[in-house]
Amino acid sequence: AAVGKSLEALKQLQEIKLDLSSTAVGDAGAAALGKSLESLQQLRKIDLGFANTGVGDAGAAAVGKSLEALKQLQEIKLDLSSTAVGDAGAAALGKSLESLQQLRKIDLGFASTLASPGVEKSVLARTRETLDAASPSG
Repeated sequence: AAVGKSLEALKQLQEIKLDLSSTAVGDAGAAALGKSLESLQQLRKIDLGFANTGVGDAGAAAVGKSLEALKQLQEIKLDLSSTAVGDAGAAALGKSLESLQQLRKIDLGFASTLASPGVEKSVLARTRETLDAASPSG
């Protein structure tokens, strides 16, 4: 919570990398961090590491919902390996990313957390189709 509150003051921040791996963040911490990130409207690049943090579907969905508010995002990297994020969390996250029209690069690391191996590919494919449709033709 303290990190999140400190972030809220950095309104002009354009890039952020937070590696919270192997901490007890959990769903509540992920949601709180996500809420804090919403105030960073200039953010273009984000790299969040949640490996081994106990984050599950609710945490992934909350982070996704928060990222949805960051309309200037161009690059997202999320490490959700060795978490409790399953198919529902991955799908919710993917749905949230669809609205980010400036997004050009996505790296979602689910590793072995998904029950259905095709879910990550389907999330990325659906997000990519939405981004391609929003891109100006050139």
